[in-house]
Amino acid sequence: MVERLDVAASAAKSVAQNPTVLRFHVPDTEAASAHLHARGVAVRVQSFDWGTIAAFVDPDGNPCELAEVWPEA
Repeated sequence: MVERLDVAASAAKSVAQNPTVLRFHVPDTEAASAHLHARGVAVRVQSFDWGTIAAFVDPDGNPCELAEVWPEA
């Protein structure tokens, strides 16, 4: 639940305001990112040697990520 009382932010919160990132594992980061983008959410996709993440902020300015971890070969 996101509560927009006295702690709501119109932009991303700083690490000092919220040192936590909520990460949700998804089977397809690109598809999930497209789903959010289609609803007006700014998403930044990054690929690493271990998988892909899609970073965004929730309506309260908290940092969130979608993650697709690739199986080891």
